[in-house]
Amino acid sequence: MKMTKRLRIAVWASISLAIAIAALLFNLSAQEDRREVLSHAGEISAAVSGSLEEQASAALRDITNGLFGAQAEIRNMGGIEMMTQANLRYAIEREFQDHANIVDIVYLAMDGEVKAHITDTTLPARYPDALALRYYREHPDDTGARALRPLYESVNRKWLLPVAVPDFNYAGKIDGVLIALIDINYFQAVYARLNPRKGWEYTLATAEGIIVARYPALDEAPPEPVAGVNIGGETRPLRFFPQEAQALGRVPEGQAHQFTAANPVSGRDTIYAARRLMSQPFIMYVGLDREEHLREWRARTLEKLLGLALLAAVLLASAVLLLRAIKRAARDTEITNAVMRCAGDSILISRGAGFTACNAAALSMYRARSAEELVGRPVGIVCPERQPDGADSLRVMQDKYRLADSHGATSFEFQGRRLDGELFTAEINLAMFQVEEETYYLCVTRDITDRKRAEEEIRRLNVELESRVARRTEQLSRAKSQLEASNTELQAFSYSIAHDIRAPVRHILGFTDMIRMDEGAGAFTENVNQLISRIIKSGQRINAMIDSLLNLGKVSQKNMVEQEFDLGEIADSVLETLRTREPARAIDLNVHRGLRIKGDPVLMHMAMENLLSNAWKFTGKTANPAIIVAAGEDEAGCHFFVSDNGAGFEMKHAHRLFEPFARMHSAAEFPGTGVGLATVRRIVARHGGIIRAESAPGRGTTFYLAFGARDARVYARAREPEGGLPQEAATAD
Repeated sequence: MKMTKRLRIAVWASISLAIAIAALLFNLSAQEDRREVLSHAGEISAAVSGSLEEQASAALRDITNGLFGAQAEIRNMGGIEMMTQANLRYAIEREFQDHANIVDIVYLAMDGEVKAHITDTTLPARYPDALALRYYREHPDDTGARALRPLYESVNRKWLLPVAVPDFNYAGKIDGVLIALIDINYFQAVYARLNPRKGWEYTLATAEGIIVARYPALDEAPPEPVAGVNIGGETRPLRFFPQEAQALGRVPEGQAHQFTAANPVSGRDTIYAARRLMSQPFIMYVGLDREEHLREWRARTLEKLLGLALLAAVLLASAVLLLRAIKRAARDTEITNAVMRCAGDSILISRGAGFTACNAAALSMYRARSAEELVGRPVGIVCPERQPDGADSLRVMQDKYRLADSHGATSFEFQGRRLDGELFTAEINLAMFQVEEETYYLCVTRDITDRKRAEEEIRRLNVELESRVARRTEQLSRAKSQLEASNTELQAFSYSIAHDIRAPVRHILGFTDMIRMDEGAGAFTENVNQLISRIIKSGQRINAMIDSLLNLGKVSQKNMVEQEFDLGEIADSVLETLRTREPARAIDLNVHRGLRIKGDPVLMHMAMENLLSNAWKFTGKTANPAIIVAAGEDEAGCHFFVSDNGAGFEMKHAHRLFEPFARMHSAAEFPGTGVGLATVRRIVARHGGIIRAESAPGRGTTFYLAFGARDARVYARAREPEGGLPQEAATAD
């Protein structure tokens, strides 16, 4: 009886103990499973937040790159003041040809004037209080892109995200702001396409907690920034975790800030992962409803709890848990072995002062024939006696191990030694980890000898290049000084020669007039009178040539004073003077308006005077003379031109056209000194431009003036006047 009772007690005790052990194991397993579920949820949230942050950053970066490209195009075209609205819109559209998420691109001047935008939507003429203008007025030194607070567009009832870039002129002053307006529905559509399961939410918000985009979307947005949300019939203030945005600033770059908090919209506990967008004041929140995610875990736990009713189920569950643990350990071991086998860098695991494991890459790097040559050997076997700076290698390595103990991991450069004694430069990542209260160190090593050698070669080449540049700069400076001295001497010589020649010519003319006055024209034969007339004309021609040479020299010496003016007004002035000299002459003059240019008006007046005087002179024998002054454009770019339908010349002689005293016609046919076109070429060259001519005998001549980078100075061409050159004139534009 006693034996039976004792057995029963033993059985009940065994059953109770089994049930207690099963219950204890169940509780431990349930808690561990719960932690894993929540940990897995945090990992998924962090991974998804990283993906969405990259997507949002890439979208904003693509848009800001386009804005900076448009900014560069505007600057290359001379700045906003030199562009028409059509040119400005074209410069912007070139950079934004395939951006379906952009509602509009607007260029605002600093006074709020809308200079251009890429849509056909009618906009007010001014936005003096635009967010972007207010920001860059307050931060004039900020040259970067800036995403601003969302705006509500009341016409289409949608939220827009403005991204702005300042437009600086060559003087460093802000001319205006380029603003891209992004449809926030673009972000919400991206989030919706992810097809998340129930309980997930994606929120893009500012650091102050203002929601920019969210999935699932909030109720219809009001015509003000989202400041509250209706929960249970009452409106509560809605600021999306501004305090967590501050905490995010202390998280290392590239990592997510994870936390669990009540959802500001639903009030439910939610697991969040937050990441700051690169270079923009936005934060990507990925949330997972904590209770929704634990729903499956609760179902599994309930099933295990019901299984406790049967002792067999408890024992089976214990066996399953044991097998699961063994399988998990085997999987972790296999993963570790796979990483060790496949890693391209050397991996050494050490405990205490010796190595406990290594991979194949370590054997190759240290030239070991087998693992036994490294495993079980002290760390000092791969360290030389001293580092290049003279420090003791073992002491340096000990300091790094202590640093890994305190910080968990450290990275550094180190001179290692292979087993055959060869030294090499290594980049080492050293991390500390613990297994069953035993401290281990993971040492990942990469041979960077070739990289360091290349860096040293680059430094050497840079030093050599700097030395060459300095020598060449000094040579150019000396050559410039010599050239300036030579030019000064040449100018002085030219003036001296011109003035020295002028005096004897003046004497010849004076004496010739005295002879004619003393003796009387009738005292000489007709042949002598003709010779005296020829002497006087030749002297006058020499004086004219001297004046032309002196004017040509003045062109090079005059200090240029640049200002903006209308070339057509100068042409009108010159032609008015020519018409005053010959009021009876009938000639068709066609000068276009709006020929804006920036240059020296005195020099350009001299150039137009020579060009139009030539056109006036060489159309003197044409039946229906015509002269046109206008601007045009061809494959080479924008240009001005002066065209006539006069005598023309053979293009095979065009290479002599701009040489001093070179003539295409005889002086008897068309008088002149032959210096005018040389003067024009020098004036155009001083303005950084070129001049060329197209002509044909009897079909007229066209002179083209192109100013290269100054083509942007052609601000606008007004409507062309009626008429134009006859068909036989040389082509222009």
